Amino acid sequence: MHVQELMTFYSDIPKFMKQCGGIENVLYGVKEDGYRVEVQIDLEAMTVKFLSRSRKEFPNFGRFIPDFLRLAHCVARRFALPAKFSFDAEVVGKDGGKSDEVTTQVRRTKDIDDSIFRFRVFDLIDEFATCRKRYQMLEWLFDREHAKDISLLKHYRLPKSFATNTEAQLHALRDLAVERGLEGFVLKNAQATYQQRRTHDVCKLVANESFDLEVVGVEEGAGKLAGMVGRFVCMFRGQRIYVGPGKATQEMLKEFFSNPPRLIEVNAKEVTKAGQMRHGRFIRVRDDKTEVNERSAA
Repeated sequence: MHVQELMTFYSDIPKFMKQCGGIENVLYGVKEDGYRVEVQIDLEAMTVKFLSRSRKEFPNFGRFIPDFLRLAHCVARRFALPAKFSFDAEVVGKDGGKSDEVTTQVRRTKDIDDSIFRFRVFDLIDEFATCRKRYQMLEWLFDREHAKDISLLKHYRLPKSFATNTEAQLHALRDLAVERGLEGFVLKNAQATYQQRRTHDVCKLVANESFDLEVVGVEEGAGKLAGMVGRFVCMFRGQRIYVGPGKATQEMLKEFFSNPPRLIEVNAKEVTKAGQMRHGRFIRVRDDKTEVNERSAA
């Protein structure tokens, strides 16, 4: 099955836990800071496409095509999958994240260093199989087949102790992950099938809120940032706001000054009750999306 829309999620723990019916039905994995990619397989045509959430094709992942075809053949034979199906994955840098480095290389049209890319496969898109079954298929595959720079993003069960005071313990788990340099966690309802929409069967737990905002202008920096973006001008809930360069490298800020991105992910320490964003900073370009998201981004 080739989907029309990737599954996205909310950050509402009570609604998620109600969907699951108990901690025994929860799987969780780390949330990595990279590019979401649908690896679209067609075993009849022997083709692989790498698509963003906005259905835009990524052109710079060609070296992974032979390995993804081999992996696809293996799992399709074992589990009688159709000729057309997809892997859901995140592309990160060499050290698991480094979204600034990945963003630079994903956007380039020449002098591309594709050696920095690493694929973390976290789902297999099958409209009939539950999340638990889909993960079992991926575990079977990656236990038997190895591919350079393609790996399975491990998922785990929650400890039984999380049955009481669940929400507080999940927040503590998230804080521990952030202390160790991770973005957070994604929780999944192991009983749920893959849904081509935003769903409460998946829950994202990260430290701060993030949003996908339209860039309406850039302002030049001063001193070391002369000739580069000093801050982005974005629209947020009807107001113009200023967003700091955050994780952007100097190379990126130079490029953005002459060629500003249309959408960027912005991390905020807080959004006040009056709807004002505090301490907004750039996280990454969202070339993989087409729509502004002024709720917490997935």
